[in-house]
Amino acid sequence: MEIYDLGPAIAQRRKALGITQEALCKELHLSRVTLSAFETGKKLSLSLRQLGHILKRLGLELDIKERSSTPTLDDLLN
Repeated sequence: MEIYDLGPAIAQRRKALGITQEALCKELHLSRVTLSAFETGKKLSLSLRQLGHILKRLGLELDIKERSSTPTLDDLLN
């Protein structure tokens, strides 16, 4: 997963759980504008602490692994 895929993945999970942006932001004391921009990939300006709270609330975790040496389709097209 690329960093730009993180926001849309969070949005997908949030929607699957039936949680609105407004409800999540109120619960976690975040700006809805900030969350919306993050989910759409327009702005990656969440702190690690904020990201951690979002992931925890949505039952997700971040996994860091070594990048594969096999190029992705995006790599080949760019």
